[in-house]
Amino acid sequence: MVEINKTKPEQTAGGPELNRNNVQDAKQVLDNKTEGPMHDAKNKAKRILFVDDYARIRDIFARLIRQVIVNSDVTSAASGTEALDLLKAEDFDLIITDLNMSGMNGEEFARKAKELKNIPIILSTTSSFAFGTDSPFDHVLPKPINLDKLKKILNAL
Repeated sequence: MVEINKTKPEQTAGGPELNRNNVQDAKQVLDNKTEGPMHDAKNKAKRILFVDDYARIRDIFARLIRQVIVNSDVTSAASGTEALDLLKAEDFDLIITDLNMSGMNGEEFARKAKELKNIPIILSTTSSFAFGTDSPFDHVLPKPINLDKLKKILNAL
C-alpha cells in the first residue's frame, strides 16, 4: 500500500534544484552545470519519457536532462493518458513521472505503464512518499529536483 503525506520534503544540498516555485531560476541552473555530463557506456541514446502536467516544468526538465545525459532523447507528456499512448507506440529506457496530476495520477499511470513494459519508473514529487510492497516505482526523486541525486539514480539504472 502506498502512503502519501502532503508535507514538503526537506531542501537537499549538493546541487541545483528545480520546482514549480523556482522555475524562473532555471536559466541559472542551466548555466551552472554541476560536474561533467554523464555518458552512456555504449554511447546509445537514452530514451526518457517525462510526464508532468505543467508545461514549463516539462520544457525545463527536458533541457536539464540533456545536460545530465548528453546522449539522451527526452519525450514529454502532459498527462498519464498521453504518456500511455506514447509508451504503446515507442520504446523508452526510463520513465520519470509526477505524482499529483489531474485526471490519471502518477501512481495509476505507473501501474498501467508497468503492465505494458517492464522499464524503470522514477516518481518525482513534492509529497512525502513511502514505498509499499506493491509500489510501481523504482525510485523516488523529491522535488525540488536535485541534479546530483538525479545523476546517482540514473547511474544506478
